[in-house]
Formats: sequence, C-alpha cells, structure tokens
Amino acid sequence: MGMGWMGQRKIWRRLGSFVLALVLVLGVQSGLPLWAAMATGEMASVRPLAQALPPDQPVAPPPVIPIDIRQHWAADCMAALAQAQIITADPSARFYPDEPILWGDYVALLNRLIPPGVAGGWANPLERALGLTTAPTVASHYPSQYYQPDRPLVRAEGIMALAAKLGANHVIAANTLVTNSLADGAQVPGYAREGVAAALAQGLVVNYPEANQLHSTQRLTRGEAAALVCQADPSLALRRWIDPAWVAVAESPGSVPVPLAETRGVWLTNIDSQVLFSTEALTAGVEQLADLNFNTLYPVVWNWGYTLYPSITAERELGVSQHLYADLRPPQRGAVDGARDMMLEAVELGHAKGMAVIPWFEFGFMAPEPYDLYRRHPDWFTHKRVEPPAPEEPQARAKASPTAATPKGRALTPTEEASRQAKLALGQEAVPSLVQTKQDGDQPEENGLSPEVLADPGIWLEGGRLPRRWLSPFHPQAKRFLLQLINELVSNYDVDGFQFDDHLGIPVEFGYDAYTINLYKSEHNGQEPPANYQDPEWMAWRANKISDFLAEVYQMVKTRRPNAVISISPNPHPFAYAYYLQDWPTWVNRGIVDELIVQIYRNDQNRFIWEMNKPYMQTALRKIPTSVGILSGLRAAPVGMDHISDQIKAVRDRRFSGMSFFFYESLWMPTPRERREDRVAGFQQAFASGASRPSGPTVGPLLRGRLLRDQITQSRLGAGD
Repeated sequence: MGMGWMGQRKIWRRLGSFVLALVLVLGVQSGLPLWAAMATGEMASVRPLAQALPPDQPVAPPPVIPIDIRQHWAADCMAALAQAQIITADPSARFYPDEPILWGDYVALLNRLIPPGVAGGWANPLERALGLTTAPTVASHYPSQYYQPDRPLVRAEGIMALAAKLGANHVIAANTLVTNSLADGAQVPGYAREGVAAALAQGLVVNYPEANQLHSTQRLTRGEAAALVCQADPSLALRRWIDPAWVAVAESPGSVPVPLAETRGVWLTNIDSQVLFSTEALTAGVEQLADLNFNTLYPVVWNWGYTLYPSITAERELGVSQHLYADLRPPQRGAVDGARDMMLEAVELGHAKGMAVIPWFEFGFMAPEPYDLYRRHPDWFTHKRVEPPAPEEPQARAKASPTAATPKGRALTPTEEASRQAKLALGQEAVPSLVQTKQDGDQPEENGLSPEVLADPGIWLEGGRLPRRWLSPFHPQAKRFLLQLINELVSNYDVDGFQFDDHLGIPVEFGYDAYTINLYKSEHNGQEPPANYQDPEWMAWRANKISDFLAEVYQMVKTRRPNAVISISPNPHPFAYAYYLQDWPTWVNRGIVDELIVQIYRNDQNRFIWEMNKPYMQTALRKIPTSVGILSGLRAAPVGMDHISDQIKAVRDRRFSGMSFFFYESLWMPTPRERREDRVAGFQQAFASGASRPSGPTVGPLLRGRLLRDQITQSRLGAGD
C-alpha cells in the first residue's frame, strides 16, 4: 500500500526545511553575506532562474565559495573572484590560498580576467601562453626556458606577467623606480625589473603585510595571485576588496643618477650639416659642445666614396686627395696645395678642450654610383646573384621588341626595403616600394632611375632611392685599399681611436661576384655558393670573412696607436646580421672591438627600451663599454627635446656606458613647439657636470702578440702588393 496524501505532504515539508537550512549553512560558510550584498546592491543582482534560462537549458551550478579562505588576509577578494567564477574550489570546496601557484594555473587565472588573443611569431613561450598580441611587452626578454606550466613561480615573475597581460608600457627610469619604491628593490631579478616597474607605475603591486616589501624571489601563493588579479581588474569592480595599505606606492624617480664616467659623443657629418666646411664653423661647434660637457667627437672621414683628410692612397686610386662636400659639389681632381686639413683641425680643437677625437669611417664598404673607382676596378666590387636567362623559343626572340627586356620598374630587395622602412620610421620622405625607371621619351619622374641602373646587379638602393655599390670584403685588393686609407689616418693624426658603423658589411643579397664565388669554391671542394643568399652556412661564411677583415683593422690600428679605441656603431642584433652580415656579438667575443655604440634610432620609447634590454646588448655591456646611439633629429624630421631627455634617462637608468647623438646639426633643430634655446637648456640640464670617458681595455698579452704578428701586414701594405 502507498503512503497517504497527508504523509507525502509532511515529507515534502521536512525536505524543504532541510534544503533551506543547507542553503543558509553554505551561505555562512562562504564568508560572503550574499543576502546583505543583494540588499545593498554591492554584488550583481540575481534574477529568477526561470527568467534567466530557457526551459530546455540545464541549470548551471551555483558558484562555490572555498571554505579555507576565511582567515586569509585577501578573503574578500577571493570570495568575489569565486562569485565571478574566476577562481574555483576543488571537490572538497578548498582553494589552498597559502600554497604556491603553478605557472599554468596562474596564466589560466590571468586569461580568465582578460581573454587571450593569438600571439605573433615574435612571442616567447610566456607571451604565447598569455595570448599577447602587441609587441614589445615587458616580458619580451623573459628567458624561454623559465616558463614551464607545472613549475611554481616567484612573486617577481607573477607581477611581470600581470603587467605584460595588461599591456603596460615600459617605464623610462624603471630601475630607479623599483629601487626608490621598494625597500628590497635591489633583489628584483633582472628579467623582471621592467615588468615590476610597469606594475608599480600602474599601482598593481600588492604586498602584505608591508606594501614596500616585495620579497621578489619568494614563491607566489594562490592567495597572493588572487589579490593581484583583484587589484588589476580592468573594470575596477574587484579592486575595492584590496586594502590600499597593501598596495606599493610608486615613488617617482625624479632624476636618474648621473655617472662620473660616460660617453657623451656627437657624430659630425658632412650631410645636412655645415660644421666641417670651415675652420670657423668647426671651432664654434667644438666650443659649444665642450661648454655643454660633451667629451667625444666622431668626425666623418670617409663618406660618399672619398676621404675628408688628405690621402695619398685616395689620390692614387681616385684622383682626388680629399673631398669634404659629399654630393654638394664635384670633387677637385689631384692634390690641392694649401688645402685645408679638417681632420687636423678637429684633433687640435678637440684635444684643446679635453675631448676625445675618434674619426668615423662612415661609408665602410659602401660606395656611391657613379664612382670612378668602380670604373677603374670593377672586380673590386661585389653584386647580387645574376639569374641565368630562361631558354626562349626562337620565334619568341624574333618577335621581342628592343625595349621588351627593360622593365618599367622593379621591386626592392629585402635590404633595400628594410632601409626604406627605417627611413620612413624616422620620419623621412616616403619612397615607393616599386622603383620606377626613366624611359626614353618619358618626362623625368621624381626618384626615377635609368633602366641600366635598375638592371645592374651591383646596384643597391639606399632608402629605396639612392643608388650605391659595395666594395667586396672578400677581394684582397679592395680590402688593401681600405686598410691603406685607415693606415694613413691613424699614422698621420693623433687620433684617440677609429670607428666603423653599420656599413662594415654588405647587403645579405650580395656576394655573387666572380672572385667571391671562386674563393668559396676553393674552400668547399668546388661547390658553388647556394643560390639562396639566406642559406645559414653561406651567410656565416661571408660574415666570418668580414669579421676577419675587422681583426686586420684592429691589429693595424693597435700597432700604430696601442691606446687607440676601436669603436663600432652597428644596428641592433640580429637585424645587423640578418640584413648586412655584421656579426658584432662575435666581434665583441673575439676581442676586436673596444667600444660599442649601437644605433637605437626609435621614436617609440617602448621599442627603444626593448632594444637596450636585448641579451646581446647586456652581454656586450658586461665585456666592453657599450653605449647607445640616439637620434637627435633629421633635417626634415626634428626630434623633440623631451623625447631626447627621456632617452638619456633610460640609457643611464639601465647603466649603459653613455650615448652618442646623430647628428651635430640636429642637436639644435627645434620642433615647431620649441626654440633653439630650449634644446640648449635641455642638454645643459642633462650634462650639468663634466664626465670622463669610460676606461677602455688595456694592452694584454693577446694584443701584444697581435702587434708582433702585424709587422708582416705593415710591410705588405708598405710594399703595395
């Protein structure tokens, strides 16, 4: 027999009372008074289930508030995260807030806060896991092997990842900010300092119980991770559960400490600048730089295919002893009696003011077009690979018109395009990516080049516009020509060093001239160079030959002037290697460079700082004085003094050896919102007191051995073979 209706009713009443009591108990255990929150409107309103879900949709389980968080200092934050289902309890209703959190769990937590995107090919493993879509980030240089999903992370790593997830910008004076804001800031690992500084600047760093104690190398707990997420909530709704007393205050760095020794250099050029063209202009320029406490001059001495000092070698090979004016006027043939010696003036003026004078061999292996040296010695120059002509049908050849083989234009090569993009990024006039030709009968086009020039495999277009040729770093006569020019320079002038820049190399597409091909074959059992100019072995072979040439220069200069500094000013790595075969990290490791000034010409401060933090830069800094090249402006694109001042602060904050500015004339070129006086005042403030140059390497046993071996090289140069 079944139970009567009255009996069933009693059972249902008892069951209902039990369910209500259970709900009340769970509510108390949650530590979050849900009914009070509903009454005051602090939490999201709860709609009747029948209105929220269609009849056929299963009911989602209610959020479970962990039962082990009630005594934790961030209990309210974790309860709110549980309500929002950003964190979840395990089957026993526990969260374990005092246990270390694993990288995989922490990344998942951040990705619940901000959904991930699809990271680009530039991303490291951590950036990919976070789904970051914009580079660079403050986690860009986090070592790839450090991110392991099943590894516990430390507090500094967690804060860095949080700042990266939120897209925080780099801080100009990151190290100074960390040191000023945290009592234990010196202990923050180098890989995390940019991220910790960015998080401090945005008020994201939660430290309990002392806000200014980060304990950066302690493991991050699950409760601490939850507190960071609450503080970082983009909607700010969760931030109210974090007591402001637990949030580290960012102490503005104000000024960055100024070192007693730092490079303060300026490149003096003969392009868009008059400073080298008269004794009066050079005297005034050196005096002004000395008054502003600059300590190094880098005057150009090899530009546009000619020397800017009297040279017997240049007169013999070029018919021109020296030429100061680049493309502004044609060079004067032969030696000019009584001609002004700009280099001698620069040395005497600079030394009289206590400044180092390091001549700058700007063009390196690059040469102009047209160029007399190419007409006399075409075999000294290298070129791109010449594709063998495709076989044609006789009938097709008969029908071909005389001009059919001449294209209307050609696409830029990878290095030409990179050069064009670099100039665009710096604000220079745009040029097309397809170079147009001047055809017979056509009106001359702006930037137009003759069909013969564009078809010439030896032509490279600087900035996608200016035709250049390249001396071969592999041809003995081409190398000897440059070595003789340098030998004259360091022998005849009391210089403090010698400098190459980004033109100590060749475009990666080049190296397919007959001499180089035969040299490669002689070292590879008759095998020809790969048709792919980006073949790793073929790139390394050419790069090593260029490195060997620099070693010859180093040896020769040190023989003449043992205390002279061999300075290199390349582009950042790996760009310099990938596009121009400049393997400057190897040069540093081989000990054939004394000073490095990497050209970081960036108008984006994030990228400027990102370049400085690259491992190659940090490695070089530990071995030799390593400075940063700063763009102070171009003729058509002046750079604001505030921007320059920030870059000076960023360089000093990251403890580089100094900076050099490209170029002299642009130091004083104001933007529309500035005056010349404002820029002078800016440099006066930046360089308020004098500074010596960083000390260079001493002459050790290895160098002494090189000096002895170099006697053979010197005798060979003197003999002219």
